[in-house]
Amino acid sequence: SDKMFPSAPDIPEELTIQVADGTNLPFPDDSFDLTLISLALHEMAAEKRLPIIKELIRTLRPGGAVLILDYDTVIKNGSGLTSWLIKAIEWLAGKEHHANFRDFLRNGGVPGLLAMLGYRVSRCFPVLNGMAAIFEVAI
Repeated sequence: SDKMFPSAPDIPEELTIQVADGTNLPFPDDSFDLTLISLALHEMAAEKRLPIIKELIRTLRPGGAVLILDYDTVIKNGSGLTSWLIKAIEWLAGKEHHANFRDFLRNGGVPGLLAMLGYRVSRCFPVLNGMAAIFEVAI
C-alpha cells in the first residue's frame, strides 16, 4: 500500500518483458540509471562474461551504477556450512556449470573481471555469510 511505502515509485499497469542476448542488448547507449545481473556470471562460459559486463556498462547513463550479485572469491577457502553448501550445489549443477564456477573464482570473480575492463568495485555488500556479494561499479 502507499502508506507502507510512501516513497515507492509508481508501478505501471503494464510491464514489457524483453528477452535478449546479454552480449548484444537491444537498447541504445545511456539507456538506464542502473543495470544489474544476479548470480549469472559464475555459471557462464568465460568468453561471455566480459561482453555481458560491457553491455551493462554501455547501456548505463553517466553517473549510473552497475550492480553485480555473485559469489566472492573468499568461497574458495571457505570451510563453513554456507561455503560447503554452495560448492555442493555448484557441483550438482553439472560438469560444465561447475567448471565455469571454478574458472570464475580462479580468475578473480567480479573484481577480476572488472579489472580486465579497467574498472573496479566502488562498494561491496556481502551476502550469504560473506560467500557472495553485491558489487557496485560506479560509472
